[in-house]
Amino acid sequence: MKNIFRLPVDNQHFKETIEDGKSIGEIAKFLHRDVASRLNGIFVNGKIKYWGSIPGLSNNRNFKLLKEGDELLCYRSGKYIALCEIAFTSINSELSKYSWGETETGKTWELIYFFKDILYFQIESSLINNEFGFKNSPVMGFNTINSDKTKVFLSKHGSVKSFINKMGYENKIINTTLEQINKTKILTPFEAQYYLVDLGNQLEYDTYVPTSDAGHSAFGKKLDEMITIRKTDLSQYVAPAIINPLSNIDVIWFKNNYQPRYFYEVIHRSGMNEAFARLKAVSNHYETAKTRIIGEKDNVTEFEKSRRLYFPDSSKISYKNYDDLIKIHTESAYYNDIVDEFII
Repeated sequence: MKNIFRLPVDNQHFKETIEDGKSIGEIAKFLHRDVASRLNGIFVNGKIKYWGSIPGLSNNRNFKLLKEGDELLCYRSGKYIALCEIAFTSINSELSKYSWGETETGKTWELIYFFKDILYFQIESSLINNEFGFKNSPVMGFNTINSDKTKVFLSKHGSVKSFINKMGYENKIINTTLEQINKTKILTPFEAQYYLVDLGNQLEYDTYVPTSDAGHSAFGKKLDEMITIRKTDLSQYVAPAIINPLSNIDVIWFKNNYQPRYFYEVIHRSGMNEAFARLKAVSNHYETAKTRIIGEKDNVTEFEKSRRLYFPDSSKISYKNYDDLIKIHTESAYYNDIVDEFII
C-alpha cells in the first residue's frame, strides 16, 4: 500500500525547486553518480523537481517511509496547492545548501525527495481533509497520514490524484477578493492583516503575523491558516536581541531565507507611537527592509507627528490607507485569476 504525506511549503523555495525545478546540468556537481543516473530518467517538464527536510526525530522517521509511488500533498495558506509523486530519496547536504542555504546553526534540508510527477491546483484544504476525517487545521510539518486512514481513502478513491481529478476543475477553489469578500471597509485590525497577508502570498513573499494575532479570524479564515512563517521558525534566523520587537510586528513579508523585505504595522484606532517604536527597533537591524504603517485616511496627521520624532528621514517610512490596500489587493487577486484561467 502506498503512503500519503503532507507538507507545508513556503513561496520562494516551492517556486525554485518544485514549480520551476533545476536542470540536471545545474545540480550535477552536487550529485552522487548513481543519483544522477536515476535522475536522468525522471525529468518533469525538462527539470528536476525536489524538496528537502531538516533531520530530526519526526522528519527522519517519515523520510525512511518514503518510497517510489507515494503521494505528497503540498500545503500553503489554507489550501493544498500541489500533489507530488515520489521517485526516490537521497541524503545530500551539499545539494541542500546550494538549493536552500542553511540555518544559523548550520543545519541543512538534506533529507531530499525527488519527484517524478507533479499536479498543480488550488483546493481548500477542508475538501481533502474531510475525506481523511481530519479537522480543518494548518499542516504544521512534514507528516504521514496514518495507515488506517490511508487504507480507507485508497479503497474509496484509488489515489489522491484520482480523487483530485474526479473533483474536476469546476470544483477548484481559488479564494479571491471578488469571490469571498463583499466588504468595502476594513472594520478590524485583523481584516487589515488578512489583506496584507493574502497580498503578500499572491506576490510570492513568505508571510508572518504575531502568535497573539494568528488565532484571530477575518472573512471566515484564521490568520494562522494563511501565513507561511511562524515565530518558531524565526528563532532559527533572528538574533535574540531583535526577536522580541520583530516577532510583534503586525505583518512581515520575507524573501530569501527569512530576510525581511516589508514591515507593516496596522493602526486601527490607537497605538501609533508603539508601532513606530517597534518599526524603529527593527529598521536599525534591517536597513534594506521597508517600513509601512497602514490605517484610516484620517490618521495621516498623527502619523506625520510621530514620524518626525522616530524617522526624521521621511524616505525610511510611509503611510498607506485602508482604501488603497483594498484596491491593490483586489486588482492583484483579479489579475492572478485571469492568469490562472489562461494557463489551465
